[in-house]
Amino acid sequence: CAGCHQASGAGVAGVFPPLANSPWVTASDTRLVQILLHGIQGPIDVLGVTYNGLMPAWKSLPDEEIAAVAT
Repeated sequence: CAGCHQASGAGVAGVFPPLANSPWVTASDTRLVQILLHGIQGPIDVLGVTYNGLMPAWKSLPDEEIAAVAT
């Protein structure tokens, strides 16, 4: 995650959205896991900024690793 979203979770302005304090991460465990498993692409609004990119799917990771990333 840190490679794109930075170790702080702050992301890179205009390129990679922040994870820290993001409703995409905090609002729903189900949504977070679905994004981790299936990725996401296209425009999304994160904390008032629109990002239009691609996050790859990580469904090849074992369940334990998906759970570790999510927590």
